[in-house]
Amino acid sequence: MAKDYAKMACQIIEKVGGRDNIQTVTHCITRLRFVLKDESKADVEAVNQVEGVIKVLRSGGQFQVVIGTHVTDVFKVITDQNLAPVVGSDAASEEKKKFSVLDVIGSVFMPAMGGMMATGLLKGLLVMLTTLGVLSTESDVYTVLYAAGDAFLYFLPLALSITAARKFGCNQFVAFAVVATLLYPNLATAMAAEGGLSFFGLPITNVTYSTSVIPPIVAVLVLAQLEKLLNKLIPELVRGIFVPLLCLLIMVPLTLVVIGPAMIWIGEVVASVYLFVYGLNPAIAGTIMAFLWPLLVVMGAHMATFPIAINNMLVNGYDTMLPVTTGTNYAMAGAALAVALKTRNQKLKQLGYTTFISAIVGGVTEPAIYGIVLKYKKPFYIAMVMTGIGGLMAGIAGSQFTMMLTTCVLTLPAMGMFPGGWGFIAASVIGFVGTGVCTYLFGFDDSMLEAADS
Repeated sequence: MAKDYAKMACQIIEKVGGRDNIQTVTHCITRLRFVLKDESKADVEAVNQVEGVIKVLRSGGQFQVVIGTHVTDVFKVITDQNLAPVVGSDAASEEKKKFSVLDVIGSVFMPAMGGMMATGLLKGLLVMLTTLGVLSTESDVYTVLYAAGDAFLYFLPLALSITAARKFGCNQFVAFAVVATLLYPNLATAMAAEGGLSFFGLPITNVTYSTSVIPPIVAVLVLAQLEKLLNKLIPELVRGIFVPLLCLLIMVPLTLVVIGPAMIWIGEVVASVYLFVYGLNPAIAGTIMAFLWPLLVVMGAHMATFPIAINNMLVNGYDTMLPVTTGTNYAMAGAALAVALKTRNQKLKQLGYTTFISAIVGGVTEPAIYGIVLKYKKPFYIAMVMTGIGGLMAGIAGSQFTMMLTTCVLTLPAMGMFPGGWGFIAASVIGFVGTGVCTYLFGFDDSMLEAADS
């Protein structure tokens, strides 16, 4: 039976305290993420009772409503009917926003994740096809598809300029113009030429900004503050002309001379520190990270690792942090399937099969986590142990992501061809089989149903 997304959206907005209690709302792959003025006005139990809501969480200054893969449908209703100030809207811009790390990451990175995952999957498919000899790297087909897979990351700073401008509340197209300058081919050529480039005697560091993450976000953050200041100082009659012009005249050289090089340096330091810590003992690092990953997902804090992983790939050409967590999705899928096979409760059996498919095929684990695995506790503990063992294997293998991919059975063949590919496969098998078998044998029985519902 089709869900009534309009009814669901209205009920959620009402139960969190109404429109007047909402500063901003955005969404990720499975969650509505609210920043509320007063969280005490939100009725957590009432939101949990709304049909279609899986779980309510409070994390990182956000009131998170886990819905699952239908979150975009509910968010569309909120947007279309103007039920709440959406990040980037005029209403949201007029509100005084409180920023948190998770809030900023969710608002800036998550809208771009669809494109990032799609192009990563396409590049993974090309790796598989060329390795198997199905497609030649010299063919026109490969040239076109590789461009489609590579272009998004190359121009990622432009995408982030728009999402950051929406989050920080400044003119999106002025932000686009500032960041686009960093990628302008003639400027890049001039910076790389002998003698370099300067601006009124100030040296411009020869830096490559394509695929960068930190410089565009920080540049737009500074731009937002400058724009607010200029709007206060310049008369309203000429504000529309001179504010964008002055923003461009100030921010372009400031970004090229100061912000860009400084942020590139910080990104390189972060990547070096991570590599140093990981290099001390990849096996231990992988085990700890993978063991804790299910907890991070439950708290919604796993998003905070995405910018680090992306930065690792852009600076070093690969990331070893996310690969060690590969077994998590498979562990949740295995637990859900085990419960579905063992229970005699038909409603739970149907939920188990549904969430198993969501996790194993779509890579979306929240329905399985909150609907089954966390609810009955033992499967969750088993999943943590098995993902930890999988992380150990991936750490020993030195498994690497060279592009962002969602973790599911459809992407596993491509992952197997990445550096340390056997680690991905080992983590996946251990996560799925280990968690599934242990859950079936001693991690669940129908006597847990009454205790979980009480």
